[in-house]
Amino acid sequence: MSQAHPRIYISHAWGGESEDIVQGVVRVFDRAGLPVIYDKKDLGYRQSIQEFMVNLGQADIIIIVVSNKYLHSEYCMFELLQIYDNNRVLDRIFPIVLEEVDIAKSTQRLELVKYWEQETKQLEQKIRELESITYIEGISEDLNLYQTIRNRIARLTAILKDINTLNIQLHQESDYTDLLAAVRQKLAASRESAAPSSSTGQPPPIYHREEPSRKRRFPWPWILTAVIGILALSLSGWWPFAGEEHSDSPAELAQMDSGSEHLPEETAEDQGAPTRTQEMARNTPEQVGNTALEQPVRTTPSQKKVDFSPPPAEQKKEVPPPVKKPVPSPEKTSAMPVEESATSDLQSGNESPPPRALDITIPRQMIRVVLATTISSDRSRTGDEVQLTSLDEVQVGPHQVIRPGAMIRAEVTRAESSLNKVKGALAFRIKDVQTTDGQWLDLSYPEYSDSRRGEVVFPKGTELANVVLKEARILWTPDQ
Repeated sequence: MSQAHPRIYISHAWGGESEDIVQGVVRVFDRAGLPVIYDKKDLGYRQSIQEFMVNLGQADIIIIVVSNKYLHSEYCMFELLQIYDNNRVLDRIFPIVLEEVDIAKSTQRLELVKYWEQETKQLEQKIRELESITYIEGISEDLNLYQTIRNRIARLTAILKDINTLNIQLHQESDYTDLLAAVRQKLAASRESAAPSSSTGQPPPIYHREEPSRKRRFPWPWILTAVIGILALSLSGWWPFAGEEHSDSPAELAQMDSGSEHLPEETAEDQGAPTRTQEMARNTPEQVGNTALEQPVRTTPSQKKVDFSPPPAEQKKEVPPPVKKPVPSPEKTSAMPVEESATSDLQSGNESPPPRALDITIPRQMIRVVLATTISSDRSRTGDEVQLTSLDEVQVGPHQVIRPGAMIRAEVTRAESSLNKVKGALAFRIKDVQTTDGQWLDLSYPEYSDSRRGEVVFPKGTELANVVLKEARILWTPDQ
């Protein structure tokens, strides 16, 4: 709820005593600095009536003026269904019930059920009189609404009956002070619940797409083993070349420390003996590689070039053959961590980095959907999943978030087979739609239902318009 501009709507039927009550409530709330939204004042020329009613159903506070005309109006019942479908009904509604309304007893509420059942049957009969029902898209939606009202009117009036709405005369005599106090209390409670997040400056919550956990392991055991090995070799006085002894004379060390560039003179025997490089050149490439790995070159702190040729007395010593490192077996190779190879591929540039997720807000809008499969009352069960597809795309700036043909999920809420009963019944509710990166966004639409003698069938290709895609803020990843 917006603290600066709380959304307060009035739902009522035009004419009669309801009009006087609406004008009195608007006057009191305007004086208190709380503007009220209602159709006669805020529904402009050429604006969508259905969109206004959907917004009313999502409002923070809804004042409902309940009259007999209200309970028998398809527009008012549509608003009441929207309020019910958006959850937290008791937390958001503030009803004022006129004296003429009598819903205290079950028998009285059943009269409303009978009324909407009769309205449904009359419309069904008119549809059956047609030779073809191919071009009745808008009328079929009205029939679906009538059936939904018939199925839920008992539950909706039971909710209103359970609320102490006070006598209308008490409201008028107190100039609606009880109503105003209840709304202010609701606003104060909402501000207190929103205070921690606003004081910390945190952004509003967003939907995060769950990514599979992928833990990258750093090769600490290998590094630790190498460091321990180097320290052990340093403490044991190991020299870079295995099997050779070499010591710097004091004169040579002094010469190197003083920065002199003169090197010890080579003897004739030194010139004729093979050097270490020549000995390595006679080995195979594999031996050279292993020897180079096993025998690192040592340099002095002054970074001067030093002759590492062995002394004349030890030139005839044979260089021990290099020890070949064992080649890992295919089983061990296949068991190596996948994360290390993936990291090396990214570092070598063989794979492009994954696309960056974008923080986007999808505005509320209407889309058209169509049944992807045929469902029937005789072959379906309550709880079965129903698949639909989107006929429209959803763009946010330059990005296509929902493409045409996107999968839409629905669920069968009622399935009564005509095989066991003379009359069959079938109903389903639309749940959500899939984005291009695999996320699911909530949809809102009245329960689509029908009941008649024999089997009820909703054929593949049945189109439903004005399905509401609710506003959502998500982390969305574009296609690569």
